[in-house]
Amino acid sequence: MKKITGFRILMALICLALTLSLWACSLNNSTQAGNSLPVAGDAEHSSPAPASADKSDKGIYENLVINDLPIEDHEYLVEKVQETAYILLSDDILPYALKLPNSNQYYPDLSLENGQISLTWRMNDQPYLKIDMVEGSTEAYINDSNEPIDIKVAPRTVNAKLYIPINLIVQSLNMGETYDKDLQTTFLHYQENFSTVDLVGCWSDTGTNSFEEFKNALQGNGSLASFVTAYEFNEDGTYQVLLLGVGGFDEQMVMCKGRYTILGNTLIYQQVEETLYEGNPLEMVHENQKLDHPVYEFIDFYDKASDQIGINGFLLQRVTE
Repeated sequence: MKKITGFRILMALICLALTLSLWACSLNNSTQAGNSLPVAGDAEHSSPAPASADKSDKGIYENLVINDLPIEDHEYLVEKVQETAYILLSDDILPYALKLPNSNQYYPDLSLENGQISLTWRMNDQPYLKIDMVEGSTEAYINDSNEPIDIKVAPRTVNAKLYIPINLIVQSLNMGETYDKDLQTTFLHYQENFSTVDLVGCWSDTGTNSFEEFKNALQGNGSLASFVTAYEFNEDGTYQVLLLGVGGFDEQMVMCKGRYTILGNTLIYQQVEETLYEGNPLEMVHENQKLDHPVYEFIDFYDKASDQIGINGFLLQRVTE
């Protein structure tokens, strides 16, 4: 089971206990569209994957994040062929790492049978991309084509775990690679980059300014909905996130702030400071506690017409003052 730290622990508690069914219903009924602009942030370089590794062992892939998912050491391998690095993901993590934005089914279907490996991504219930491989073979097939593609590195089992090469998948999904020198992390992300202009503003699943409502509620003026998710992204690269779940067995509110950048559909939160409230009435547990690591989230979709956005499973509406 993957480690979840910082406000992800609290997010998971609130989501799993209180809002999971609401997310599923909201996302399945949403209209989804995309947007693209150049990469935001302080990344050192960006290029189509695969790229050459320039260090020993896993090289620049020593720390790897695919979309919003940090990949742990035992979940991937790196193999060089003529100085080109090929990444292999374990079959249990691959579907969750290589998800598809702007779709009501962004996790691919993975079929494993007698060494046959089949991955299918769907866009609005229609096949979008299908890739077939065979364990031990360096040939792959796209969209049921009869023409094999040489993927250089074959899927293989190591320590009873199947590892699947993803370079062809990354290329086929139009993903790129960015190495962040400050974070010492390589990101594999979608190359169509979400517009910071479209992201800036206040977003809430209640349709109201939940940040102001929370301040007023703490002062005894007014009340909050039982479940609240809200984001605020500012032009200067700062943000704040509010997650609230009350009226259940685990009443909590977490508010985080810091700085953010965008790579494709990946939100990177840095310099995260977390404030936690618990109980009924809510009482502060800690304030502005700094996390020692960045946190990542995925922009599922953005619908410009309705001004709705999906972030990490939350359906949010832009709040207009």
